[in-house]
Amino acid sequence: MTNREPFLDEPEAPSRYIVGIDLGTTNSAVSYVDTSREPWKVRTFLVAQLVDAGQVEARET
Repeated sequence: MTNREPFLDEPEAPSRYIVGIDLGTTNSAVSYVDTSREPWKVRTFLVAQLVDAGQVEARET
């Protein structure tokens, strides 16, 4: 019986998605890259933003 760390000898699989989150004070953004698609392209989610008193809209960042 060996006393080794699990999975240390196995190659690490790359992540399918790379995600970026920016929680700004006046604007927030969430973007991702699907690494299974070529060429890699940054895609941005439309995030609901407070644009005026009582008004929320999904806007491009």
